[in-house]
This record gives sequence, C-alpha cells and structure tokens, in this order.
Amino acid sequence: MGTTEQCPCQSKTAYADCCAPIIEKKKQADSAEVLMRSRYTAYVKSFAQHIIDTTHPDHRDDCDEESILAWSKGAKWSGLEIVNSSEGYVEFIAHFSEKGIQKQHHEKSTFKQIEGEWFFDEGKVMAMKVNKVGRNDPCSCGSGKKYKKCCGK
Repeated sequence: MGTTEQCPCQSKTAYADCCAPIIEKKKQADSAEVLMRSRYTAYVKSFAQHIIDTTHPDHRDDCDEESILAWSKGAKWSGLEIVNSSEGYVEFIAHFSEKGIQKQHHEKSTFKQIEGEWFFDEGKVMAMKVNKVGRNDPCSCGSGKKYKKCCGK
C-alpha cells in the first residue's frame, strides 16, 4: 500500500487534496492564504509556471522563469510558517537551506482578486535570516533528526 504525500505547505493535508488541484488548475484558491500556500508548494516542486500564472497580470513582466527555477531547485525547502493572514494579506516565513546554510524568507504579501480569482500582487521582504547550523545540531525542519542526517545530506 502506497503512502500519501503530505502537502509541502504544511497544511497537514495530503498534497493531492491540498495544493495539487490549484497548481494543476483543477480548482481556484478560495483565499489569499490558500493561493500563497500553493505558491510555496510550487517553489518546493519547481512548478515555475504556477508562480507566473498566479502573479497579478500587472506584475507578470517582472517574472523570470529561469530565476524562479534556479531558486526553486537551488534551495532545499523545509517548511512554511503563516505568521498572519487576513483578506488579501498574508505574512509568512519560508524556511529553506542553500548550500547547507539554513535561511528564512520573511515576507508580507498582498493579494488581489480579479473576477473572483486570487493573484499575488506585491511582497515586502521583512527579513532574510541566515542561520548557520552545525552538522550535529537538530535539523530546523522539525524532523527530530540531526541536520547531517536530514536536510544537510
């Protein structure tokens, strides 16, 4: 019997029931937070087109598929934390590592609806925190394993 893949957005829901239908355009996000979670998942899974498609049309010219894919594939994504969420606004922290260095991307984002569909409008980066993690330190993804046996592989 196969295992059910949990959604990377940390909703504690199966990927197939959470972000997959939104990324695969089978349904629309019903809130700004749901759209933001799907965008995080798109970074984890390197679905750059979803990032572009869910960016407000006024800002799509700023989207560069190569840059999105480079960051997406160059990072090891380890978690998403929703700090605050309300109608059209999401503050979040994305946890990831690059070249073994733990980082946090803290952003306040605004979202707008066009004919009932949510789009990412603008993001204000609050902080890009870099944490040096030792090989024997507990992994910051919360697995309970040592970093060297988890995200540091």
